[in-house]
Amino acid sequence: MNFSPASPYRGRLSDGALRTLTERRLDARGDPDLSIPKYSATPVATRDRLGLRFTDPALERQFRAAHADLSRAVVRAGVVLVTLLFVLFAVVDVFWVPGVAAALAPLRIVLFALFGLHLAATYRRAWRLHLQRVTTSFVAVVMAGMVSIFVIAPDAVDFFGFMLSLIVVHTAFRLWFVPATGVAGGATAAYAACCLLLSPHPWTSFLYQFFYLFAANVLGMFASYSLEYFLRQNFLSQYLLARETERSEALLLNILPASIAGRLKDSTATIADHFAEVTVLFADLVGFTVLAGRLPVGEVVELLTRIFTEFDDLLTCHGVEKIKTIGDAYMAVAGLPEPRPDHAAAVADFALAMVKSMERLRHESGVELRVRVGIHSGPVVAGVLGTKKFLYDLWGDTVNVASRMESHGVPDRVQVSAETRRALGDGYAFGEMKRVAVKGKGDMETYLLLGRRE
Repeated sequence: MNFSPASPYRGRLSDGALRTLTERRLDARGDPDLSIPKYSATPVATRDRLGLRFTDPALERQFRAAHADLSRAVVRAGVVLVTLLFVLFAVVDVFWVPGVAAALAPLRIVLFALFGLHLAATYRRAWRLHLQRVTTSFVAVVMAGMVSIFVIAPDAVDFFGFMLSLIVVHTAFRLWFVPATGVAGGATAAYAACCLLLSPHPWTSFLYQFFYLFAANVLGMFASYSLEYFLRQNFLSQYLLARETERSEALLLNILPASIAGRLKDSTATIADHFAEVTVLFADLVGFTVLAGRLPVGEVVELLTRIFTEFDDLLTCHGVEKIKTIGDAYMAVAGLPEPRPDHAAAVADFALAMVKSMERLRHESGVELRVRVGIHSGPVVAGVLGTKKFLYDLWGDTVNVASRMESHGVPDRVQVSAETRRALGDGYAFGEMKRVAVKGKGDMETYLLLGRRE
């Protein structure tokens, strides 16, 4: 599992942005116990000082999965290398201690088979989920085999060979600090006990060797602790960076449609598109300016946020694209950036839902606010403005007419142009046609949208 940030910037938006919009979470492999939680603003950085484990269980699971993926090739190389060295030592024993080579053959065969089984296990999914448990058990059995070789043939394993085994425990298999220390310490204690019990020499003759074994363990502990610490630190840095990147991209995608964000990622060229058929909506809160003069500033912002949040939820349900808000005015469109044949119906349903939602909020809050909505259909030009604070906006006569449909409309009603009336067809009910004098357009036919026909 990779928590590194998205690929390098090629345009003005990172690769993670599109994934953030569609999934709103970091990528996961699909394993239930390894799923990555959605972004949380709570910092996750605390660790157990001795064991180095993250105190957050979810973060610890993610690190284990990432560590397993990164360690798979290293562990395989370690198993192959140790196996080759083990074979080499077996060949050396034939010439160095030929009298015990035959006695050690069965045990060596068992250890060879164990190496092969562990190498095969690295290709299994369960190994990824339980790397430390499986590898710790494997290394513990190997070290027990080394001690057994000493019991069978003390001359076949001197303390230099055992020191080499300790180095392997701490470095070759990516064991974490605690299990590596436990296995190495246990094997050293067993080796020391065998030396004292089986050797005919006095115990004082082993003090020098035991000092070196102790030093080897201390250095190995330092190596495994440092390795795990920096692996966890690197993982944590990438994890937190990815979370911050996700949050910043999510904020950007609250401003730009997903497809536009993708184009910004791929190119720095100016984005401006012509759309032949879209439907534009303007909505205004009637009486809000007067109300804002009477209420405290905090209450005004809270009320406006509540209303626009309701509108945003409805907008998502109906597949309409929000363009912007200007004060207490709300602008939305359907039919871009991805064209759709039912753009007029989508906006009409959204507008009717806005009126109903406003009526409910008025009863719940006791505040006399009404919404006036205007809709017009036609061609527009859409594009991105700016290089620092992006703004996706619309231009054209259609936008102007839609704004006039709202400003000349009726509170708690949806006024549509003749073009939108034709686009909606017979699936909706309308009030009687009336002519409205529109600046720059003259008299225009308008209709009040009553709702869908049963």
